[in-house]
Amino acid sequence: MLPAIGDKSLRWSTLQQLLEAEVAVEQGDPGLDRRLTVASHLYAAWTEKGTCPAALAERFVMEFMARNKPVIIQGLTEDWRACKEWVRPDGSPDLAFMQRNFGDAVIWATDTSSQDAGYGGGARQRMTLRDYVTWWKRYKAGKVQGLLYLKDWHFADEFPQYHAYRLPVYFHSDWLNDYFDHRRLFVYLGPKGSFTPLHADVLRSYSWSTNVCGRKRWQMLPPRHTHLLFDSFKRQMAPSFNVPDDSSTGRFPNLARARELMIECIQEPGETIFVPSGWHHCVENLEDTLSINHNWLNAHNVHWALALLQGERTDAVAAIEDCRSACSPSEFESLNA
Repeated sequence: MLPAIGDKSLRWSTLQQLLEAEVAVEQGDPGLDRRLTVASHLYAAWTEKGTCPAALAERFVMEFMARNKPVIIQGLTEDWRACKEWVRPDGSPDLAFMQRNFGDAVIWATDTSSQDAGYGGGARQRMTLRDYVTWWKRYKAGKVQGLLYLKDWHFADEFPQYHAYRLPVYFHSDWLNDYFDHRRLFVYLGPKGSFTPLHADVLRSYSWSTNVCGRKRWQMLPPRHTHLLFDSFKRQMAPSFNVPDDSSTGRFPNLARARELMIECIQEPGETIFVPSGWHHCVENLEDTLSINHNWLNAHNVHWALALLQGERTDAVAAIEDCRSACSPSEFESLNA
């Protein structure tokens, strides 16, 4: 049973437990997922009407962003146009509205019917949104196979005058997107059972994801345990936390340990989840789900991106080291540019 939100002393003591969770995670504490849920409810208590938004944003930055900790935030979508126009009265995606207003948009849909494909795997199809809605209806009628998931739709690029959402004050500090004419908005739309395999976000950026409608299951692993996700040769990452981990063959021998250390939570309609840098995660749609996602960098996590790029450059240099003797220094350097 979750503690009462109104008890301020209990609220802060429980939040402190979350922030000190490193010790508990090292021991495989099964209660960590509960503490994440508790912290999410506690954060919802902070967002009571009348509370200064700037103060809430400062709390979020200090308690979660700066500490690289995940949290679910409620109450950010009340004035979002998407939540008013993209959702049917029964809470499902309004595909008729989407098709009528955005049907000519070109999107990519990924087949997620197999969890063995891994991140970036699965056949991708380029089609219009109208064709995707047609496929959806046929899929629901049992007339087609596959499980297509519309991902990374750059909605704002195609419909810059349609303001689907209001950027929450928590996420205003954004170095990555300040160089663009408008902030990057990604829309995801998929039927129940569609999923995104295990991965960490591009450039080790932060991300936030809001369910316009539908529910998702998130499974997340703290960055210091990333090594547990690979095979014995450290070459291939498991596509999810749920694949067989046969230690006798060297196929993901540490995945059982990773499952003990991961955090799992359910994201409800209208909720926003903050995904910190370097946290590998996989996501399953528990219902027909439509979400808005965003990635960004700022002073608190730019070092993650820099370390990733430096590491990849080092790997690239090592891969072509045998070419160094055949090149001048400047030619060799240009190969790594």
